[in-house]
Amino acid sequence: MTDIHTVLREELDECAGLVRKSFSTVMKEFGYTERDCPKNPAFITRKKLEVRFDGGEKLFGVYKEGKLVGFFRLEKRSEEDVHLNNLSVLPEHRHEGYGSEMLAFAKGYAKGWGGKRLTLGIMRQNERLRNWYISHGFIETGSTKFEMTPYVIGWMETTV
Repeated sequence: MTDIHTVLREELDECAGLVRKSFSTVMKEFGYTERDCPKNPAFITRKKLEVRFDGGEKLFGVYKEGKLVGFFRLEKRSEEDVHLNNLSVLPEHRHEGYGSEMLAFAKGYAKGWGGKRLTLGIMRQNERLRNWYISHGFIETGSTKFEMTPYVIGWMETTV
């Protein structure tokens, strides 16, 4: 049985570890290191999650039989936009439906929060991930190349 709920401060170490483990597979696949893109979630720390936690973002854990298997956070950026960050599933639990469950939960939470859109940014060259989001109702809205990353960020959104 899957359970999604807000994480507690004492769970932030475990959540940061899960995000690092999840995002590190993508960094390895594309050949990037912390030196290339130090702000990538593959290198997130408890302290960075703590800042988000204390700043009012909503941090959620996904639990299977009491074990943390997924994580994401939501940030209300405007009256209409809720931004999804760090959607992560442990590599050994991918393709078991947790990502879809997290998206459905995030859309419902965003709507309940008064949002009209759920937005996100991904590594644009990750076609598999981009197509997965498209299959869940997201559309591409643009892209940005930041100096601090060797890749382009693709922006996507869906209505909630």
